[in-house]
Formats: sequence, C-alpha cells, structure tokens
Amino acid sequence: MDNYKASPIVLGVILCNYCGSEIATVDTEKVTVFYTDCKRDVCREQRKGKEDKQR
Repeated sequence: MDNYKASPIVLGVILCNYCGSEIATVDTEKVTVFYTDCKRDVCREQRKGKEDKQR
C-alpha cells in the first residue's frame, strides 16, 4: 500500500474585493466566500478612492 495522505478539503476562501486574489483559505462546513481588502498598493488606492467618493 502507498503511504498516501489525502489533503483536507477546505471549502472556505477569503478573496480581495478589488483584485480578486486569494488571501487565505478557511475550514468551513459548506462552500463560503468572504471578501476583504488585500494589502497591495493598487487595492489600497482603489479603496481610498472609493471612500473619498462616498464623502
């Protein structure tokens, strides 16, 4: 028999609101997508521009 270990199935993911990049995975009971802002400069500038427009 092979010494094969199956990877755990992770159904949750955290994505950036602006660039869509995967920030992290989360162990959840069902498929779940969370959105937040990543720390890339381009995304920070987009967030700042959006906040300025809301004022």
